Amino acid sequence: MGMPSYNALRAFEAVVRLGAVSAAAEELNVTQSAISHLLRQLEHSLDMRLLQRQGRGVKPTANGERLATGLQDGFARVHAAVGSVSHQVRGRRLTLACLPSVAARWMVPRLSDFRQAHPDIQLRIHYSTTGSALNNDPGIDLTITWLDGEYRGSGRACRLFDGATYPVCSPLYLDRFGSIREPADLLRAELLHDETTATWRAWFRAHALNAPLRDSESVYEDFNLMSTAVLAGHGVALSPLALLKPELEQDMLLCLFETTPVNVQRGYWIITPAQRRPEAEAFVEWALAQASQE
Repeated sequence: MGMPSYNALRAFEAVVRLGAVSAAAEELNVTQSAISHLLRQLEHSLDMRLLQRQGRGVKPTANGERLATGLQDGFARVHAAVGSVSHQVRGRRLTLACLPSVAARWMVPRLSDFRQAHPDIQLRIHYSTTGSALNNDPGIDLTITWLDGEYRGSGRACRLFDGATYPVCSPLYLDRFGSIREPADLLRAELLHDETTATWRAWFRAHALNAPLRDSESVYEDFNLMSTAVLAGHGVALSPLALLKPELEQDMLLCLFETTPVNVQRGYWIITPAQRRPEAEAFVEWALAQASQE
């Protein structure tokens, strides 16, 4: 019996930890079919069954549980070893992966405060897409992303701020559209969508309304693009209020209804490996202090 491939072991560990092939595929940035192929390859290599179905997800067999426990410990040691030898090269450098929307609208405007407090730490900021690997790359010290529910990974996670979404628009749009007094008024409004129309459909369902079906509505690939459109008066958008706080405080945007939001289980989190470097610890403390002022 030969040694299984590293990729197969990594795929198996991610499936067990996350409880689903789809979640492991998102974390490792590969297709679900690739994960399934690696799992079959691993079971064939070891000549034993490692996973079994449980509802819509999967769970490990007894042998699979033992293997997963050993792999989680082994990968933690690998990441720690890589971090220890790279620390001298990295010095006081801190590498952060962050959602574009949070980076542009929440974090970057506040960074001068962190730099003043820690002038010796060099920040390297990368864009991170939702669902991308959360600190499985030993070169990433921390990740800021949104999650629905609690974090279930092997690192350490702290909740920064609420991600529930509310309808917002600019006074420019109201001047053109007219007053919006109740949720049903939005059936006639121009709706702006961030990546998908599903969020607006959920909002209308929460208000016992059938969402309007229009092929002409704008769907933006990125929250920053959508926020630019709503500020320009192109329509009504659903947004977490924390990401538009300056515009709401300056009345450049208005929150139309503050009751019954959607995505109420969503939160924005800062996630680090289980063993934080001192630089990462400093950034987490700073970020939590900033979030507590919201």
